[in-house]
This record gives sequence, structure tokens and C-alpha cells, in this order.
Amino acid sequence: MPKPPYRIIYNYDSGPIFFQKEPVTPEHVDRMVDDVADAGADVLLVCANDQTTCFPSRTWQRFWDGFEEGDMSFFVDVPESRIENRIHWIRQTKRLSAECDYLERAMTRCRQRGIIPGITMRMNDMHGGGEGPKSHMRSRFYQDHPEYHTRCIEPRGYAREALDYAHPEVREHAMTLIREFVEHYDHEVLELDFTRFAFYFDRDDVDDHCGIMNGFMREVRALIDAGNRRIALIPRVASNPGAARQLGFDVEAWGRERLVDGLTVSQFINSGWEMPIDHFRSLVGSDVALYAGSMASGCHWDGLPPDSLALSPELMRGFASGYYGLGADGVNLFNFFTPLNMKPPREPCYATIAELRDPDRLRRSVRRHLITGGAELVETDLPGQVPDDIGKDKSRSFEMVLTAEPEGAEVTARVFFDGANEPEDLWLRIGMHSIGHAHEIQKGPDGHDGKVRPESKPRRSRIAVFPLPHGVIQDGRNEFVLRSENVGTTVLGIDVCVGGESRTAP
Repeated sequence: MPKPPYRIIYNYDSGPIFFQKEPVTPEHVDRMVDDVADAGADVLLVCANDQTTCFPSRTWQRFWDGFEEGDMSFFVDVPESRIENRIHWIRQTKRLSAECDYLERAMTRCRQRGIIPGITMRMNDMHGGGEGPKSHMRSRFYQDHPEYHTRCIEPRGYAREALDYAHPEVREHAMTLIREFVEHYDHEVLELDFTRFAFYFDRDDVDDHCGIMNGFMREVRALIDAGNRRIALIPRVASNPGAARQLGFDVEAWGRERLVDGLTVSQFINSGWEMPIDHFRSLVGSDVALYAGSMASGCHWDGLPPDSLALSPELMRGFASGYYGLGADGVNLFNFFTPLNMKPPREPCYATIAELRDPDRLRRSVRRHLITGGAELVETDLPGQVPDDIGKDKSRSFEMVLTAEPEGAEVTARVFFDGANEPEDLWLRIGMHSIGHAHEIQKGPDGHDGKVRPESKPRRSRIAVFPLPHGVIQDGRNEFVLRSENVGTTVLGIDVCVGGESRTAP
């Protein structure tokens, strides 16, 4: 199969269509597809499952199975505050399934609208954090087989006791649903989402784990190749090759054996801005499409308000442009719809999606690039570069993934910091270019909303502004060396604004 030509892959969550207050109908499914098609994405990935399915599966337990109106025993181990919303969610999935097959309807509508139909399968879902082992968010398969669970590893959060793929019964359970997708649904892309959630084995015996997962992937590849549909297999894995391999995913072997057609690399909850796409390329080869996976959040810089990628055209352009400069074939938008769940709801920047398919246009556009920091899931995410303390008369090196600006474009680097520094106290070098001391110090955003890192102390941040001469920024990786003279400081974040200073900031 030739290398997939897609630029923009849109990953749709399993729940949002069912969360709305009005009764969900087949027409709502059509509108869900229409929104993404109208925005200009190439592929729509419809999520079909958590630990149970949200469509009338022939093989797996469905989300509404076993629910009877008025029977509160269905919600054992579920906090009372969540039950009302869960009942609504269950009623919605059950109601829609009585009128249509949600997955089939979505695939058909994709064909009608000219967008590539795809399915994304969560390979080890552990939603329902904080709920007990008998929660309805846990499938009967999970509940009946505690011997198939990974051992409890606390840093893995509420995914710390997931299904352990070392057991052939667990792998066959997953293959059952994959076979159903391949044999019964008209789609062209299958994403095996190994990032939502990311844990499939205990931490030891990495070589054995990779061998097991390689065998699993060979089985999936053989299933697809034996069918009568051309389906591009594009898994989603952790944000760097080393982390992926430690979790059991030997992407080098996948590329060498042509087990996959593409690969999306992504963090768990926070957009990663320095993911080593170039390193992945050296491992999987030129015939495997590589996609940089974003989250709706742009960053969670410590002590500052989160910055939404889905609400900022500048951030969307910066994210895609930087990764094109590093060799990515496209981007995968994950959880893009989440601003609709804000209070009050806000419309995501659907109109910007189509722009992301054109690297040359992005290079000429107004854009903003960030540095990764803040929320981090151990084992899967890039280590955050910020916050970072710099002592008096000391320096620190940071890395940013960027694309060079067009002739005549204004470029500004901004350092968000917590300290008493004045312009003459902060000095910057980028690669071979000495930028010098800050041009000015501006007031930065204060505090945080308490949702991401409630233990963080609110910051009264300031921003050091560095206008950059033309030609300083290069395509791909750029080294930023910041020196704090006369007084120490804490760096909270760094961004680069191309084409004028962005109006959006953390």
C-alpha cells in the first residue's frame, strides 16, 4: 500500500455526541461528520469504544448493556455526583442504537461528504478515574478477570491497573473488536490508539513486551491484508521512540516489517512541541507517514492559565508549521472539540483546520510556537522544559521546533518568567546568533485556574521581549540559551511569535 497522503486527521472522541441535552438522532451523527468535513480535514476517525462500545457491537459489551431504568445497582462504585450524567449518556447511546448503527452511519456520511472514513480504537481504556473496580465503566471482561490486570504502579494515575497484554486472552479480546471493524465496516483508516491509555505491561522485561506487541501487530496487519478493503493502519503511540519502546512499542520493527502505514506520536494530555519526529523518521523509514498529535490544550505552564490550541489559530499554525519543518507528513487533532464543554461554551477554530494542510502557506502565516511544560504523564510524555530555575549569572539551554520566517516578517521571542529581572538582566542566544539583552519587560498573565495543577502556586509573571533579526530562526530544532545576570529567575515558558505578536497568551 502506498504511503498515506493525508495531511489532517481529526480524532473524534467516543462521548461528545451523546453528552448533548437533546435526544441524539441519526441526523446528529450526520452533523458531527459535516462539521469536520466542512472544516477541511482529510480523515475523520470515529472513536467506537471505551472499555465497552458506543455502537451496537456484535462482539463486545455495549455501553448500555445491563442497564434498567430505576436500577441504581448498575452504578455501584460510581460517585453519586456522576450518576445523573451517566444515566443520560447511557440513554443516549441506547436510543441512537435503536435507530441506527452509529458507526455505520458515520462511515456512510463520510463517504457522502468526501472525507475519508476512519475508526479509532482505544486499546486499553481506563476512563472512570476515581471509581471502584465494579464501576460500569469497567467491562465485564475487566471485572471478571483481575488476574489479567497489570500490577498497580501509582505514577500511572488512574490507568495504573489496566489490562495486561502479556496475557494472550487480553490480546484476543482486543482482536475480536478489530476483526469486527475490518470485516463489517467500510472505512479506510484504522487507528489503534495506544496513547489513550498508554500502559499495556508492567515495567520490566521490555524486550519481551516488544516481542509480544510485534506479534500482535503482525496479526492485525495480516487481518487487514487478507480483507477486501484497503485500510491504512496508523497507530498512535507515545511522544518519543524511547518512551514508546519502554511501554512495549518497537516502532523501528514496525517500520522495518511494514506492519504500519503511518504513525501518530502524541502526549497523553498536553500538546508536545518538541516531539522528535526526525528521530521517528530515522527509525521507521520514508514510506511510513508520520503525524504530530496535538491536544486541545496548547500548554499548561506551571502556575499560569492553560492555553488552548483549539481556540488559537496562531497556535494551530505554529504547531503544524514547526512539525512540517521537522519532517512530519501531517497533524492529528485530538480532543479538538473540548472548548464546546467550557462554561460558557466556546467554538473551536474549525475555520483554521484547512490551513494546516499547506506548509508553504503556514510559513507565511501569523503563528505562535511554544515550549512544552506543565502537565506531564510519567512514562509517556516529553519531560517538560519549564519551569526551570536559573541562578544568578547562570544560563540554561532550551529547545524549540520552528520554521523560518518569510522575508520581511516580524519575529519576536518572549520569555515568561517569575523574578525581579530587568531588561539588562536577561540575555539570549539562539543557535549561532547572539540576540543580546531583552528589549523590554512586559506584565504577564497572573495565576492559574486550579484545574491542571492545583498544588501550583499562582504566579505573577512577567515577559521579557526579544525582537529577532531575520534569518535567526531555522527549520527544525533551534537552541535557545538564556542567561540570567545580576539576579536569578524562574523561566515559566517561552514562545516565538511570527508575523507580529500574538494576541493570545497563557
